[in-house]
Amino acid sequence: MKILKVLLWILGVLAILVLALPLALPKIYTVERSAEIDAPPETVFYLASDFNYRSKWDPWLTQDTLAYVTVIGEGNNIGSGYEWKGEIIGSGKLTIKEMEKNKKIISDLEFFNPRPGKADVIWSFSEKEGKTVANWSIQGSLSYPVERLMGPFMDKILGPAVGQGMESFKKLCEETKYIPQPRTGEIGIKEIPGRKVLTITMDANMAQIGQVLGESYQKLMEYANSGKVSMAGAPFAVYETYNRETGDLKLTPGIPVASKLKSKGEIKYAETGPQKVVFASHFGPYNTINLTYDKIGDYLKKNNIVSVGKPWEEYVTDPGSVESEYLIETIVYFPIKNE
Repeated sequence: MKILKVLLWILGVLAILVLALPLALPKIYTVERSAEIDAPPETVFYLASDFNYRSKWDPWLTQDTLAYVTVIGEGNNIGSGYEWKGEIIGSGKLTIKEMEKNKKIISDLEFFNPRPGKADVIWSFSEKEGKTVANWSIQGSLSYPVERLMGPFMDKILGPAVGQGMESFKKLCEETKYIPQPRTGEIGIKEIPGRKVLTITMDANMAQIGQVLGESYQKLMEYANSGKVSMAGAPFAVYETYNRETGDLKLTPGIPVASKLKSKGEIKYAETGPQKVVFASHFGPYNTINLTYDKIGDYLKKNNIVSVGKPWEEYVTDPGSVESEYLIETIVYFPIKNE
């Protein structure tokens, strides 16, 4: 009987410790590693925020090379990220929710399987004597009481993998050294003359934009050739509507032509009048063109200029004619009031 009482007393003390000790332990854990990288902040930021590079350095993806990975979004933007599903690493999703170019990236980390959970993944970058100091941290909350007891050991559990990932990321950055960046040319205002055009209007999604435009221009040029009419400028596309979140859009691809033609079926002929525009050239792959749209938008706002119609793009460069996609030029036009 005395032994039973002692056992009950010991169990009671242990129960109190298990319930009381977690109350004194942190509710949040942080695991972080830093590295000084011999590469500019632009390169380091780009490689950290473009998930197409993730499999080259991520410590968990390298553990499960057969894991199925899906990159989400355009890359280097809020809302972009990736999902994974593997036998070894389970399944989950990482999504950028906040970013400051070349300085900070904050992402939501969700685990679906084998155990649901959430955390924040935070990157910060600073320049130091021509190099970049990068800090990668994972922060999450700890539920009471069991996870609180695990809190002090989280660095030992996750730290080695985070450290390994940082070393691999540093190596990738230093081997890459420089990544070409999309850029916007000088923003200007001019009046463009009226012109004769052939167009097709359709619904599409940004993920298929290259194929949709290519097929549309082929139809338009074949129709122009059938009427023995030549093109009178670069092909263009008017964006009637565009949802950045879903990528759904309604657009009107078109080509300028030298002579009048009749409309036929989905192909429409029209003549446009002179139009005053704010315009700028975008240099880079098409999935980065939002950079130039945003810069023109800022320019309009700063100068109190109101756009009076749908923006359109003019495709100056044949992608197959240049050595780098960062030499591809697309001119973006925003129509404004003729004064």
